[in-house]
Amino acid sequence: MRLSDKAYQLIRHKIITLELPPQSAIDEQSLMHDLQVGRTPIREALQRLAAEGLVFLAPRRGMFVSEISITDLQKIFELRMVLEGFSARLAAERATDNQLAAMEGLMRELDRTRDQDGKALMAIDEQFHEL
Repeated sequence: MRLSDKAYQLIRHKIITLELPPQSAIDEQSLMHDLQVGRTPIREALQRLAAEGLVFLAPRRGMFVSEISITDLQKIFELRMVLEGFSARLAAERATDNQLAAMEGLMRELDRTRDQDGKALMAIDEQFHEL
């Protein structure tokens, strides 16, 4: 995995879990320190996130986390449902035995944590999608 992909996933996680709340300024130096990567992977990740609308550049002020409305969330979840169904079919057709075993393990973990807080469920969901 490229460093910019790793940075993208970790920054995206921070945004989704509200560790980086909406309208908060994004400190590149802090991200570089937290993620243990250089400036270039951070900037590449932020460009991807900006293209997706999760962050925005305010001229002469810096990069900020975008505000996400209920309507935006609804559209995102509707699109995600379509894409995940298609992705699940492809994964079932193309997954290796090791990947299938990892998915089964994550599904068992999901069943065990179903009644826990949302952060635990989101962490499992992200692990599942990284496969």
